[in-house]
Amino acid sequence: MLFTKLFLEYTCHAPQAKLKPANKNNLIRSAFGACLRKHDSEAYECFFQGLLAEKALNKKNSKLAFFSPECFESKKQFKNGDKFAFQMSIICPSLVWSECALALPFLFSEHGFGLSEVRAMYDLKLSAQPKEWPIIMNSLRQRSKDISGFDFNDLMQNYHNQKAIKELEIQLALPLRLKRGGKLVSSPNFIDILFACYRRLTHIYKILFLGQNELPQEIINLTKSSFSVFSQAEVKWQNWYRKPDSSRQNNATQLIPMGGIVGKLEISKNESPYLNAFLPLLKAGEFLHIGKNITAGNGLIKIFEKT
Repeated sequence: MLFTKLFLEYTCHAPQAKLKPANKNNLIRSAFGACLRKHDSEAYECFFQGLLAEKALNKKNSKLAFFSPECFESKKQFKNGDKFAFQMSIICPSLVWSECALALPFLFSEHGFGLSEVRAMYDLKLSAQPKEWPIIMNSLRQRSKDISGFDFNDLMQNYHNQKAIKELEIQLALPLRLKRGGKLVSSPNFIDILFACYRRLTHIYKILFLGQNELPQEIINLTKSSFSVFSQAEVKWQNWYRKPDSSRQNNATQLIPMGGIVGKLEISKNESPYLNAFLPLLKAGEFLHIGKNITAGNGLIKIFEKT
């Protein structure tokens, strides 16, 4: 199993090119799906229909979001030499990694763009920029071991060794859709964010059987400690809509609402174990995205220590 966050940069080779709409995350999702469908049907089923996960569990409704794009580029018009870049977190079963890697160079070829750079990011430390290194283009499909840098146990150990962290800021960088009591949350608290991270990781552990069926016990025990964390939210609702897939929707002209909350939460805890105990789960949520509509780019959070 491969966990990675890729930085992908594409260069426009056409005199003029268009990439619509302003929110590019769903465009990335659609392009990724089209390329996978063309290159390998099994990889497409894994990433977009969750069939491998369902077969493994012998259950229905056990789909897993295997990827999440992160794009903030809103420009629609491009000219020759312009760059279009974004990041994408990927959970990739090793049996479909080759097909995934083969599809990446062609995501936007029909729009006149060629893949010019790929970097893999794997270090989730709080204070530093993610470590990254170029991946040689023609060996992308072979280098799965080099870019599988996400290990939850290592992540926990990293934050055990840090000084006491009493204040954090959680940025809701891309629209976040969470539910509480069956209703969309308009002003989340710390427990909402923590539970969403916990649910995302639990889903991954159960479906992909990562050596055990549940998260480490110390993460499960965080529930009681979370009630003593103070949080203050400054958020707003950000609307955006996507066109439905005409092959799946009866009414292909009706736009699908995909909006969510953006903004920030400031959290603090002035007693042991402080916020260090929560960091592995929060940073895993940052890496993997949380909430609804992850494959369309929603649910990106960023964790910063307040100084």
